[in-house]
Amino acid sequence: MYKFLVVLTIGLCVLAGCKSRSVKEPKPDNQSAQPIVNIPADTLPPPSAKELALVEAANLFAFDMYRELVETSSPDTNVIFSPFSNFIALAMVGEGARGETADEIRKALHLDAQPDSVRAALPDMLMRLEKKLQLDTSSTFLVGDGLFSDNICPIRMDYRDWFTRLCRGEFQPVIFHDPAELEKTRGRINAWVNEKTKGKIPGMLSPDDIHPLTVAVLVNTLYFAGRWSYPFEPKSTSEAVFNKTVKDTIHVMMMHKKMLMNQLRIFNTPTFQFLELPYKGGRFSMMILLPNETYGLPALDSKLNISSWNEWKQAMSPLEGITIAMPRLKLENRKYLIPVLCNMGVKKLFLAGQADLNSMFAYGPVWVDNVIHSALVEVDETGTVAAAATAYTMPCSAPMSRTEFIVNHPYLFAIVDNENGALLFMGRIVNPVQK
Repeated sequence: MYKFLVVLTIGLCVLAGCKSRSVKEPKPDNQSAQPIVNIPADTLPPPSAKELALVEAANLFAFDMYRELVETSSPDTNVIFSPFSNFIALAMVGEGARGETADEIRKALHLDAQPDSVRAALPDMLMRLEKKLQLDTSSTFLVGDGLFSDNICPIRMDYRDWFTRLCRGEFQPVIFHDPAELEKTRGRINAWVNEKTKGKIPGMLSPDDIHPLTVAVLVNTLYFAGRWSYPFEPKSTSEAVFNKTVKDTIHVMMMHKKMLMNQLRIFNTPTFQFLELPYKGGRFSMMILLPNETYGLPALDSKLNISSWNEWKQAMSPLEGITIAMPRLKLENRKYLIPVLCNMGVKKLFLAGQADLNSMFAYGPVWVDNVIHSALVEVDETGTVAAAATAYTMPCSAPMSRTEFIVNHPYLFAIVDNENGALLFMGRIVNPVQK
């Protein structure tokens, strides 16, 4: 067997206008956000130019992040992530940024030529996604956005209104600054992520990810569940060899399926095969890039970009019939992404005193000290379940208010003349009982 590259075209494929079915579907019980504009799902206007440009930017961002993750990972390590979740989370944080911080984020998102596109197009894109998914009962794709904020450093009302009313995100007041409440807050955020991902990501934040200086956590979640259009037969699954590296092979449970004429599409080249496995309803597909050489994945990685991806997809044609064998998968990954984003040009956002998030927060300075991304993919004979969550944790070095002021450690003091500001006495106290 061969090493291969799997790409779930969930989300971006939907937004780009893949095939659909005109069947109504009740809204999933954990998708609590209500649409703002009451437009029937089957009479949506076509995507606007700004919305299409946003999708194109998201795809460019996807390949940039994939390249960075591959280059910073060991050759024998799986790379699993959701570029769509990362794009939405960074775009939402970027809407709260100003100056050079905003410029770096827009450039990484490939939106530097259209700086107002996120504020204008992201709400429309999310609304269209929700509406389109009401047409297809075959698959489930849920997007969730949450902003957990401590009022010690309030969120600006215009940003909060954009996040909740237009993007249909959820705003939840929490307490970070009180150490006695910190674990409760972490549990609350983790429970929210766990619910949005239907139990697939139960422990998004670890105890060290937040602290009493944290003032906000912004989270995006994705959940996908789809059944194959042409499922594999469980009785045909058997143990087989998978070649990890030149010197290392493992045994996996390999699924098998004989496909008939015109059931699937493929693109064959002298160096690789590109196969599309559709899910029921036709809206979603799994795309598999398989190098012809057993250890040819690095060479294939070097050719992968948005231009080659589009070219290869357009070159696909119906199969005349093929036998497919692929392993069951149950993989998950959790990664801190600040180094990756720095390599993509986002730097000031992570520097205390240099980050400018004053379009999001009423006070500051606030910056981002963690970007955590969790992703999970499960593939079996019936279909695929995938989930992802991206969290940005944001501390403030000088919170504007406290519920307590306890002088129980060394401090400075001064006695001043309030009329003219003169410093009359000054000192530092390290031992209050010293004579």
